[in-house]
Order: sequence, then structure tokens, then C-alpha cells
Amino acid sequence: MHKSAKSWSQHWTFYSLRAPRQSGCLSTRLGTATRLASFGFLAVLLWSFPSTASGQTVTAYALPTPGSEPKGITKGPDGALWFTEFYGQSIGRIDVGGAVTEYPVPTVGAYPYLITAGPDGALWFTELHGNNIGQIATSGVITEYPVTSSGSYPFGIAPGPDGALWFTEIYGNNIGRITTVGAVTEYAVPTLGASPGTIAAGPDGAMWFTEMVGNNIGRVGMDGSITEYPLPVSGSSPLSITAGADGGMWFTEWEGNRIGRISTDGSIIEYPLPFGESYPAGITTGPDDQLWFTEGPLDGKIAEISTAGQITEYAVPSPGSYSAYPAWMASGPDQALWFTEEIGSIGRISVAAPASGSQGLSRPVGGHEELPVPGVQGSSSYCREITTPEGVWAPAMAACRGTSPEPSPDGTVRLIW
Repeated sequence: MHKSAKSWSQHWTFYSLRAPRQSGCLSTRLGTATRLASFGFLAVLLWSFPSTASGQTVTAYALPTPGSEPKGITKGPDGALWFTEFYGQSIGRIDVGGAVTEYPVPTVGAYPYLITAGPDGALWFTELHGNNIGQIATSGVITEYPVTSSGSYPFGIAPGPDGALWFTEIYGNNIGRITTVGAVTEYAVPTLGASPGTIAAGPDGAMWFTEMVGNNIGRVGMDGSITEYPLPVSGSSPLSITAGADGGMWFTEWEGNRIGRISTDGSIIEYPLPFGESYPAGITTGPDDQLWFTEGPLDGKIAEISTAGQITEYAVPSPGSYSAYPAWMASGPDQALWFTEEIGSIGRISVAAPASGSQGLSRPVGGHEELPVPGVQGSSSYCREITTPEGVWAPAMAACRGTSPEPSPDGTVRLIW
């Protein structure tokens, strides 16, 4: 069940739903390049919501296929954003003006999930149920390559420093490598049932990945050797990972409600999020060199965390009384962040310079204790208390469902959230 979204601007602007259909012939065959029928649309601009406190503007474009549930998104070499449509069974392309083209995936029931730009000028994606790795040229030609292990559920995918694509297998419990001509190699993850999630290239010439069930961050060298680093707190469910501008790997903890950073020597720092049950999902480095991530199922937010651990959140408007469910995100060609919304739209948030004198919300690892809050969304809910310099909390006077900062004798402010 979705939690009601917070109030937002009621000003909606609509553009023409469809542009003329583009021509194309239909031909499908596994393992061969195919030219699929493509359909061009001008997406509906659902809303454009300026954040008066920060200067950021959040915009969303509805997709033409109802119930398509977009998942992964990445910047393409053609200056557009490319994304997957899980239930729409398509790969989508949206330019910075909102024009959308959709390309059906040849394998029926493939359920494409995550997508990345490859070293060959094409886009590469995983097929969760199709058990394939797909390649789509910017012209819309799709090629599919079967994964060696059957029923492996390929999930995350990213280019490696060796000119190949590396991917994860949730059920296969492997890290896979595929060349741009389709040769696949698999490396078993040491922890059984680890469910490797997303994967990204690190600054050390290796690939780093999350283990959603194993509760580890993994590193795989170009020779296939794997090292695992356990997270400090069990059951954190690390999900998405990306390289930061500071030389570390940053990741989201879906169940842990934290953003983590792991250095190439394996040391881990974690930053709790301002509110409980935020469920951070996708994460990427933005054009401002900060880390940006999504918070999905409940309120629906886009948030940024500086490499120093300062967090700022931005509400994502929704067309109804439910969350827009922002999921995965990517840095665009237009100095903005683009993200998928599982309700069926693509979102964009501008990246503006911070307002003069503004500060994010610093969430250090230590210095807090967890206190149960009876009657707030069940007995498992918590607030935390922390002491920190007073000015940092100026943007968060209404934290923890109405509680306020309390001054302390030493000149700091105690905020419960």
C-alpha cells in the first residue's frame, strides 16, 4: 500500500500526447540483430514543480504505454536518456525535450530491468526473466545474448575497464562478463545465496557490486577473483552502487535506511537517512559531483548526499494520493538528473548551485541512539537523537513527524527525527 504523498503544486501543464508514429519493420530472433517497430511520442508533461527552498525544479513526463513501469535509466551516446520498461517489455528513449520512442524487446516476457551505455556506442540491458543480456543500438536495432546459466535472473550491468560489460545474476549467484560480441563468462560469488544486485566500475580497475541478501559489498578483479566486505549492520540489503568523485564507492541500503561509502581498501562509513522507511534505491554521481539517490515507496523523494555526508531531500510530486515511486536515476546531458518513476513516467530534477548560506543535513555515523516511538507506523518505527551544530538543522525544523530541535547547554541542538 502506498502512503499518501505530501501536498504539492496543483498546476499541471499538458502537452500533446502523441507525435506521428515512426516507421519501422518488425523482425525478431534471439541472438541476431533485429530492427524492431518503434513508436514515437511526445510525452505528457505531468508537472513541473519548483522547490522554492533550494532552487531545484522537478519535472515528470508520462510514458505513452500505460502500466509500463520503467526501471533502469542511463545516458546514451546520442544525447538522450535510455530506459527499460519492465511491464511494457520495451526499451525506451527520451530526449531532453520529452520526446519518447519505444522499442519492443524480441523475447516475450523478458522483463528488461537495468541498462547502461556500453563501450561500443550501444546500450546494454539485462532481461530478468528472459535470461538474456540485450544490446540496443541508438538506431533501435536489438540483439539478445543468452546467459550461460539458466534461470539466473540477470539484474545489474555496467561497463568495465577491460572493454566488456559486467553484470550480476540474482538467482545464478554469479558475476557475469560479456564481450561486445556476446561471449559470456561467469564467476561464482563466494557467499551462497548472496543475490548480487547492481555493479559499477571502481577507481582501482575492478568492478564493485552489492549483495542484497549476502549483506556484503563485493569486488571482482578483471581475473574474476572476488573479495567480499560485510556491512556493519546485518539485514541492510545493499542495493545500488556507484563510483563517487572522491574515489570511494557509494551505495544505498534498502532495508538499512542508510547511504554507505566503501573505500578501495574495504573500510565502510554509513550515513543514516533523515526519516525512517525511506527505502533508498538508485544512486548515481551528479553533474555537481555529489551523490544523488531515490527514496521510493512511501513519500517519494530525490535526495543528494555530499561526499562529506550532508543530506538534502527534495519532494517528488505525484499525480495522485500515492507516491510516484522514483526508482533508478542517471546523470543527463543537460546538467540535470533523470530518474524513472514506477507509476509510469520519467522524472528530471535540475541541479542548481546551493543557495547562499544553505547547508545540507549532516548524518554522521556515531553520536546517536535509537529510541522506539510507540504508535508511529507500528512498533518497529524509530526516531534518532543526535547533537550537531545548530545551523545545520535550519532546513529541518519539522523533523520526526512534528518534533522540534531542542537547545542544549553546550550550544548545540538536539534534533529527534
